[in-house]
Amino acid sequence: MCPAFAARGSVGFLPSRRSGVQGFSGPVSLIQGFEQSGEGAVRIEDAFSRLEEALQGAVKRMRKVEDENASLRRQAGQLKRELEGLKERNQRKRQLLEQYASDRSEIRSRVAKALDKIAGLEGSR
Repeated sequence: MCPAFAARGSVGFLPSRRSGVQGFSGPVSLIQGFEQSGEGAVRIEDAFSRLEEALQGAVKRMRKVEDENASLRRQAGQLKRELEGLKERNQRKRQLLEQYASDRSEIRSRVAKALDKIAGLEGSR
């Protein structure tokens, strides 16, 4: 319950006896009391003004967060595409390394055979 209502002894949200319609007799009578004094109207306007400013600030912050979120999503998408490109390049390089290793092994075996033949020819002289 609002402290202002509790201080005035308002029970809260009670049905209005006069209209027979479910209403808010506690808060309405409190607002009417403020309006009759004249000072209350200024306080209510101030409260609404502060509430409006707070809501405008919240809306601005939400828009800023949404803009930042959209920017971060675009950046994440770009980074994801870059990562996929790097993965593909890495895979191609890995395949080349495997091919180079295979070629190296084949070259070594051929060189070893050639050296054996040379050694055989030198030994036969």
